[in-house]
Amino acid sequence: MRKLFFRLLLFAAFLVPAAFLIAREDNGVIEGEEAYEYVAAAEPVRWYRSNAAGMALEFTPSRLVALRNEYGLSVEIVSPSELPGILLPYHDAAYRVELRILFKAGQESRRQWIFRDSRNFAKLVASGSACFFGVERAAEDDEEESRTGFIEFMNHDGSVFRERVFESDLSQWEFRFFFDGNILRSAETWFKRPPFSPAGYEYPYEAEAP
Repeated sequence: MRKLFFRLLLFAAFLVPAAFLIAREDNGVIEGEEAYEYVAAAEPVRWYRSNAAGMALEFTPSRLVALRNEYGLSVEIVSPSELPGILLPYHDAAYRVELRILFKAGQESRRQWIFRDSRNFAKLVASGSACFFGVERAAEDDEEESRTGFIEFMNHDGSVFRERVFESDLSQWEFRFFFDGNILRSAETWFKRPPFSPAGYEYPYEAEAP
C-alpha cells in the first residue's frame, strides 16, 4: 500500500508541471518570438468562402476549394518578423499576430492584420490593399484603391479609441475618440496633407508639415 502511495505521489508531481505548461501554451502566454513561430507551426492556414467585406462565411477544406468562389479568405497566425514596416511600431511582444488575406477571382485583393492579446481580444486591426500592408498584387478593378487602408486601435473594452485612414493621394486622416467608461464623450479629427512629390514616396512615409 505504501509503494502504491509513493507511485501516485510521483505521478502527481510529474502531472502538475506538465499540465501547467500545456495551459500556458493554450492561453498564449509563452513569450518571445519563438512562441509565435511555435504557434504558427502548430496552426495551419485555414481557408474560407468569403465576401467583399472579407468575412469568414464558410470553412473550406483547402485553398483550391476556397478560391473556386468569387471571394476566398485565408487565416493564419504569423511571426512578428512578417509584419509590414508601418505596423512594427505598434507591436507588443505579448501580442499574437493574425493575418487574413482576401482573394478576389483568385487574386490577392486585401490584407488584414490583427494584434490579439492574451485574452484573444483584438487590440489593433489594420486592413487595406496598399503596398504598405504587404499586398503582392491587387485585383485589376481595385487599382483606384490600391493605396487605401486604415488602422484601428482598441482599448481594454474593445472600443476604437484611435483610427488612421490612408487615402489614395497619400494623405492621411486620424480620428481620436475619448470615452467615459463605455460612453463616447468627444472626438478629434486630424488631417495630414500628402507629400509634395507623391511619386517620390513609398509607404510608410512621414512627410514634413509645410
